[in-house]
Amino acid sequence: MKDTKIFVDIDDEITFVTEKIINSQTNRVILIIPDKSEILSSIVGLKMLRHVIDKNDKNVVIVTTDDSGRNISTKAGFITEGKIGDVTENTWINVINLKKRLNDSEKLSKKHIIEPEVYEAVDNIPREDNTKNKDTVEERGFELVDEHQLIEDIPAKQDKDTTKKVVLENFEFLVGGDIASNVKNEVEDTSKDKDNDIKRTVSKQKNTKKNIDISSIIGKIPRKNKFGKKNKIIIILTIFILIIIFIVYYLFLTSANITITTKGSSVKNSAIITINPNITHIHTNNMQIPSKIVSVSESGSNSMQTTGTKTVSSGSYAKGTVTIGNYTSNPIPLPSGTILTDSNGYTCQTTSAVTIPAATSPFSAGTVSANVIATNTNKPAPANDIFIVHGYPQSSVIANNTNAFTAGNYTTNTEQVVSASNQSSLKQTLSSTLFTKGKNALINQNKNSQVIIPQSIKYVVTNATFDNQIGTPAQVLNLSEQIKVEGQSYLKSDIQALLKKKIENSSNSVKNLTYKINTTSVNAQSNITISVSYSAELFKNLNKQNIINEVKGKNFSSAKKTISSIKNINGVKITESPSIFSIFGYLPSNTKMIKITIKN
Repeated sequence: MKDTKIFVDIDDEITFVTEKIINSQTNRVILIIPDKSEILSSIVGLKMLRHVIDKNDKNVVIVTTDDSGRNISTKAGFITEGKIGDVTENTWINVINLKKRLNDSEKLSKKHIIEPEVYEAVDNIPREDNTKNKDTVEERGFELVDEHQLIEDIPAKQDKDTTKKVVLENFEFLVGGDIASNVKNEVEDTSKDKDNDIKRTVSKQKNTKKNIDISSIIGKIPRKNKFGKKNKIIIILTIFILIIIFIVYYLFLTSANITITTKGSSVKNSAIITINPNITHIHTNNMQIPSKIVSVSESGSNSMQTTGTKTVSSGSYAKGTVTIGNYTSNPIPLPSGTILTDSNGYTCQTTSAVTIPAATSPFSAGTVSANVIATNTNKPAPANDIFIVHGYPQSSVIANNTNAFTAGNYTTNTEQVVSASNQSSLKQTLSSTLFTKGKNALINQNKNSQVIIPQSIKYVVTNATFDNQIGTPAQVLNLSEQIKVEGQSYLKSDIQALLKKKIENSSNSVKNLTYKINTTSVNAQSNITISVSYSAELFKNLNKQNIINEVKGKNFSSAKKTISSIKNINGVKITESPSIFSIFGYLPSNTKMIKITIKN
């Protein structure tokens, strides 16, 4: 026959295990219980389980390595093994026999009240000690005596009326005199007649030659009431009051805690987030978070060798006087600086404005004398040199000198000066150095909660001073400069909060959200966007009050089924306080006494 194996969790309730046994497909059930299990810690619970099994067709063997638990389960009336391989067909035979003996004993104890006359009959029955095999099983938590001690008489006064105690199938009976017996506990004779007190203990043995049919004897004996009517009323009233107190406490003062473990669903996606310095809070609809402008100032100086050159002149050019003739019929005004050039390229210019009179005849030109100076040389023009006046044809205006020009003392030399490129290059080098320094300072001072966007960092020169200007003769150019470095930063928590708001809704909540920044870009309008990929776990939001309303007053098993039917529920555990009421396996009807704890 196939055995059903039921694996018990360390915190399973006795009612939950009982239901599993009753619903098993076979009548042979092996309970595999781990060490330190709550079930093995309570002999009361195991006795309740034993009682339920005795009323059904189920046969149960407990398998556990917990030594203390094995002792308790054995006392509760179970056959217990250390491992599954120890359970054999012989084990099941012993289980069936034990169950039958327990059922028979229970029927006997419930149906009959033992009177003194039965023990006289027992005394007259011959007994014989013929034991081959022991069966020392502790049944229902009562300790059995050594099976060799089949009937042990304790000497007492040999009066006519004697009182004896017989233990049969683990149930004790007092023989002789006025008795009050309890089939599961040791009973002391209240008559205090120690002279008639004879104790006899009968233990079950497999090979007893003579069996005593106690039930047939008991049926013939009239019942005798030891307690008076008054005592009965007091006992009944006391029991009634205790029951009322117990019920009131159970209904109104017990509390229950339901621990629900949920499992989430994985979420993975990507998003584009805009960094906006013009907003102050998160905008979920258009995926924007605010940014903050941060800045630092840096200053420094630098120098470089100048590379510009300049020609420097000194002295005077050659000077002279020329006669300018006008062959036209109109006078011609010549401004100062009018250029005159001979055929050899010698160039001079007038030093003052003159007007050439008109010609008196086609052959007689109007003339004027004008002072001139050479434009680029100290050498004089030779006498009688012919000059063309700039801007006029030779046929209409012509000049010549009667005497040679007077020589000048003009000289030239080249000097090293500051050039425009010197200033530009020095400024660019120093600004770049200061910008790098300021950028690193910004990133370092905001590397915790605030995140600097490197692409947004820029600088502005607030002051720049050169010691020499362009064209100034100098060997070295010095520059002192101050710049302002600024950029945009955002909070890490803002990205976390934005993504969480994007994912979660009224039905779900987000846990274990992580993200990674893939790219950051800045457009021409200085708008910053970042691309992120993220992952999270999505847990269903449970309405605790609705659940409490659904399960109030239900037994633990039904409540667990109701809660477990909700999507993504991973486990349910129910405990009551005081824990003694957990044996009934029912939740309080008062919703205020039920608390729900959600674990994700």
